[in-house]
Amino acid sequence: MLLPLYGAETLAGRPMPLSAPALLAVVYVAACASVLAYLAYNRAVALVGANTAGLAMHLVPVFGTLLAILLLGEVPRVFHALGIGLIAAGIWLAQRRPG
Repeated sequence: MLLPLYGAETLAGRPMPLSAPALLAVVYVAACASVLAYLAYNRAVALVGANTAGLAMHLVPVFGTLLAILLLGEVPRVFHALGIGLIAAGIWLAQRRPG
């Protein structure tokens, strides 16, 4: 599905470099982010049910923020902590028992 966009980028003069790190990044995204993530999510649904496993989708920005801080040198800011806190509060509210 991305091949037409890759072609457009290449024709626009900005082709993806065909280096070892670039190709390894593509392989990582194809294997880990595409295949392993779906297998892990399906296993989570089987273990804890769809309602509980679905809450993991709200953790995507949390992990994105943490990985940006650890790997990209993003500076942690107050809004990061507030956002993570709000997500944690939402998950807690969704998981608590009524009554």
